[in-house]
Amino acid sequence: MSGLDIFALIISIVLVMTVLGIWALLGMYPGRIARRRKHPQADAIYTDSVAATRINRKVMMRMEAWMSYIKA
Repeated sequence: MSGLDIFALIISIVLVMTVLGIWALLGMYPGRIARRRKHPQADAIYTDSVAATRINRKVMMRMEAWMSYIKA
């Protein structure tokens, strides 16, 4: 492995970590807005303590709302 290969590997790792960090920050942003605007369900919907499952909860809530719409 040459020096150029190692440099490319380091740059790739930094790029992936940066993208994941930006993705996590963007995931927390709606919760911060909801808390700032004092939304009554801000803590129930958007929590910072369980950041890994935030996307799953959002999808489940939207699907539940969609299913309620279809059933009505």
